[in-house]
Amino acid sequence: MRKVIRPTVRLRAAARLLMAALIVLVTVIGVGAAPNVSYAQGGTSPTCIPGQGLSGDITLFCIPAVWNGDLVVYAHGFVGPDLNPLALPEELNLSDPTSMPALLLANGYAFATTSYQKKGYAVKEGGENIDALVVAVKGYLQLQTPPLQVKHTYLVGPSYGGLIVTMLAERDPTTYNGGALAMCAPLGGAPDEIKYLGDFGMVFQYFFKDLTNTLQDPTLSNDDRALLIGQALSEPKNARAVRQLFSVTDAAFDPRPKNLQTSIISSTVQIMFYSTPAVLTDLSTTAGGNPYDNWTTRYRGSLNDRLLNDRVKGVTRTKGDPAAMAYIADYYTPKGNPQVPIVTLHNLLDPVVPYKNELTYAQLAYKQHSLRSLRGLISSNLYGHCNFKQTEIVGALGLLGLKFTILPQP
Repeated sequence: MRKVIRPTVRLRAAARLLMAALIVLVTVIGVGAAPNVSYAQGGTSPTCIPGQGLSGDITLFCIPAVWNGDLVVYAHGFVGPDLNPLALPEELNLSDPTSMPALLLANGYAFATTSYQKKGYAVKEGGENIDALVVAVKGYLQLQTPPLQVKHTYLVGPSYGGLIVTMLAERDPTTYNGGALAMCAPLGGAPDEIKYLGDFGMVFQYFFKDLTNTLQDPTLSNDDRALLIGQALSEPKNARAVRQLFSVTDAAFDPRPKNLQTSIISSTVQIMFYSTPAVLTDLSTTAGGNPYDNWTTRYRGSLNDRLLNDRVKGVTRTKGDPAAMAYIADYYTPKGNPQVPIVTLHNLLDPVVPYKNELTYAQLAYKQHSLRSLRGLISSNLYGHCNFKQTEIVGALGLLGLKFTILPQP
């Protein structure tokens, strides 16, 4: 008698996963006719399909009329945890013919992006949302007549979006077989970046105690914070404190005389944004505790390091929560072992994500015998965070293997 094979728990689970994948496909990509949006001047009109993932993230997938078979997925950088609704990355102005998606579509590349399901610190969520988006896009293409397949999937991301794409490329080189462009990214790892930003905030608090108390007002707008910081750093009586702040933290600024003062203010405003109450609350909530620790840090570079490190009168000390620090390390500390190309682009004088991150990742790649997969570039704009020319981004994408016949306007 023939043995009857009954569905196992594993098969039933697989069936549920298949059904979930179909639901994601319909939800993320949408059903029915998609609106056509014209991006390239004088070119054909790509089909762009907005959608929403099961996690609540806002998505967009665009495919040109003449597609070369490659897909570029964009991971945006840090977005403040404000009360505004989720939205697609602001830098991807779809009505601008000179934007990144317009240029990619004009050259035959499909393009996809997501808002992530939450604002604030979302490395884990961003990675999950991008994974789901790529699965949905490939499923949608398979349903076309005839079925379409993605040949290469490339990743592009600035700032902590660059950390996300590095994480995905390292973890899943099969899916992201084209490689990744990580721009101005904290490739030394999230723990190092949080330590750098937190140390700057603590040292700033030491030298500007009265101002720090004012800046902790949760009702204060970011513009008001920037104004107060600019005023304090511009006062002649605070010049010595400003010099010590940057000496101790080693934060970058533009040393050219005509840009010195404005860049010092700009660097401080940008870095101190990550010490605002809303950002710190979101970070601790996401990580499940405090991921910043300076309990044993020895600060150097002031006029009186002994006083600076005094346990009573010096820099405020805090101990990190082990579970929260482990979470930040998991999301994410790069391994330096990419099996696909990783191209990096960085400003040498980046105040938010120091350039030393590039050196740290190169050292990791060297130890993992993966230097052949890594190519680092320095922007001609030496100062700034993610301050790149479009031609530099196109050149970096070219190192990944993307080909451009239509180039950005100089």
